[in-house]
Amino acid sequence: MFAVYYNVAIPFGGTRDFADDFSWWGFSFDFRQRLVRKVALGVSFEWQGFDETTRETVTLGAVTVTGTQVREETSFPLLATGHYYLRDAPDGLLPFIGAGVGGYRVNRTLDVGPTVRFTDAEWLFGFAPEVGVSLPSSTGALILRSRFHIALEHDDIPQQMYWTFSLGGAL
Repeated sequence: MFAVYYNVAIPFGGTRDFADDFSWWGFSFDFRQRLVRKVALGVSFEWQGFDETTRETVTLGAVTVTGTQVREETSFPLLATGHYYLRDAPDGLLPFIGAGVGGYRVNRTLDVGPTVRFTDAEWLFGFAPEVGVSLPSSTGALILRSRFHIALEHDDIPQQMYWTFSLGGAL
């Protein structure tokens, strides 16, 4: 099964500390292959963006700056996934639970005024438990799911957490 999703997200933890606005911009691609009737393995690629505009004082290393700040963070999880379907009937709703584990590329940009830019980009290790429901049809499926992403702290980027809600279609 190949699926494409539109995602929205709520930031938590280190993600919220940097950019605390609700995210309306995200998408993901999944590929899953059933191994047995109720179990599927696959891969998932996701892109989720967060932003915030604020005016405050921030200290970055040895530099303290005050001014209007535009903060942007993008997260690119690349996950190996496993799913368990609670039903396997071809008709009606198919609820499922799942999890993903893998790498998260996190890019952060902080613009202060029109000329000062700070950037940071790191690969983090993370995981994402998931629940959802699939409504199969003769041509594919409509899927509604929710994932809670946790990417562990690495170097200058603290632990990242956000909760995505996704609506997608599968072939």
